[in-house]
Amino acid sequence: MNSVEAEEIRKKKLEELKQKQSETETAMQMENAVDSLLREILEPEAKERLSRVRMINQQRYSQVAGALIQLNKAGRLEKKINDEELKQLLEKLSSKKEITIKRK
Repeated sequence: MNSVEAEEIRKKKLEELKQKQSETETAMQMENAVDSLLREILEPEAKERLSRVRMINQQRYSQVAGALIQLNKAGRLEKKINDEELKQLLEKLSSKKEITIKRK
């Protein structure tokens, strides 16, 4: 391998690293924006509950956070969401269905 090839490989690697860093920074900025919006929408207890949901089930967190942000942008939230209201929203958006097994 000559020095020209090695230099080209280094440049490619450097560009890849820069792109990954840029993507990571963009993702962090979006995450911070969502977090600040949720702080405006939710009371502290509800925010804490949603944070716990996030640790357990990222998909459900994204679904609920997205719904809350959409409601806020549409102007349908008149006050901050409290813990009880968040529980109700979580239940409504829950996709769990009760399964019963009948044996003969």
